[in-house]
Amino acid sequence: MLTFNAKDHKYFWNGQPVPGVNEILTELNMQENWGSESDLLRGTWVHQACQYYDEGTLDQWEFDPVILGYLEGWKKFRVEQCPRPPDMIEKMIYTDYGFAGRVDRLIGHIVIDLKTGEPGWITGLKLAAYQILVEGLAKWGGPEPGVIKRCAVKLNADGSYKLYWYNNRKDKELFLSCVTLYHYKKNGGK
Repeated sequence: MLTFNAKDHKYFWNGQPVPGVNEILTELNMQENWGSESDLLRGTWVHQACQYYDEGTLDQWEFDPVILGYLEGWKKFRVEQCPRPPDMIEKMIYTDYGFAGRVDRLIGHIVIDLKTGEPGWITGLKLAAYQILVEGLAKWGGPEPGVIKRCAVKLNADGSYKLYWYNNRKDKELFLSCVTLYHYKKNGGK
């Protein structure tokens, strides 16, 4: 069973600690530029607002007005690009490759990473990690390997959005190499 300690931002599989996607990339000095503490907090609130919207439990008055523009961008994206309900919303998944992560969204065969800052090349590796996690669910009825597409949706304060597609087939291999290096480093080179 996969659990998550939000305070320490740590995943546990059957009670044993396992690294998350961000932990692996951070340990290898490959983290994204997350900006200031207020940028991180804004991103957390935007994710929460979008989650409530997708779950149908949104009460917009619970959020700072600054968040509403980003939420409008997500609503616009959903109407224009992905009108069907998400198959996964903020889903935690573990894989036998030895890592866990939280997939922002799976809509059809598209793994989506929500962003409030500018995505970069590291986003391609993160999305590849999420793709690996989702493909691992194929044996339980999830999408088959090879059909998943990956994109980041940058939400803007003015209610707009921008799509970034990640198509580099090497991203999965590169991320799995990061997992191997992470475990090699944590095990003292063994």
